[in-house]
Amino acid sequence: MVKVNNLDKGLTTSLTRDSVGPMDWFEHSGQLYLAFEWKDNGYRKFSLRTVCFDPTCAVESLFDESPEILVKVVNDRDVSISYTTAKSPY
Repeated sequence: MVKVNNLDKGLTTSLTRDSVGPMDWFEHSGQLYLAFEWKDNGYRKFSLRTVCFDPTCAVESLFDESPEILVKVVNDRDVSISYTTAKSPY
């Protein structure tokens, strides 16, 4: 489970290379993401490689850089992650 404390104190900003860097946590559409790297797709277009933390798993996601996409950047000290291991049926 992933939990963000003090989400209301997060900074709302555009999803651009200037505002979201590698290892930044951010919230978008109710999901929590960890940014890994900006990738140059050529012709001055960039994509952000991220991991989305879902209640049941972590999934890699890509976002195209866009000043129109608003995200809430959160402080890493406000993010807590706890995992449980599945019990073996044997």
